[in-house]
Amino acid sequence: MTPKFFEKQSARREMLRNSAAFAGSALLAQLFPASLLNAGVPALRQQAATPPTDSLVLMRAQMGNVPIQSQPLAENLTLLSGPGGNVVVLNGPDGKIVVDTFLMPAWPKLKENLDGLGNAPLKTVIDTHWHVDHNR
Repeated sequence: MTPKFFEKQSARREMLRNSAAFAGSALLAQLFPASLLNAGVPALRQQAATPPTDSLVLMRAQMGNVPIQSQPLAENLTLLSGPGGNVVVLNGPDGKIVVDTFLMPAWPKLKENLDGLGNAPLKTVIDTHWHVDHNR
């Protein structure tokens, strides 16, 4: 059974009414603080308070132990391959520009590799995509 909203609209007026209702609810969701939602849905509070499982902690520790391999691509351009994909580093005189980051547990090793590429500070990080477990 399909919801009525997804059925073919019979009139332009009905389509406009449904679109306005959808846009209005999206606006209201931005205006009200999340604490109101948390107060109204106790299961969300319980889920947020639940500690991570042992398997999640173990997986993060394993990801932090994956070695990072460095491969020069050009004079000031380096590819770092490791946990969660690849990182490209442009090492210029004003600082380093990094495209993507590894998973969060690998940050200490990534920082060591970035420091090993030169004394220039980390100036910019460009994330091409987002995951909850990536560095910010």
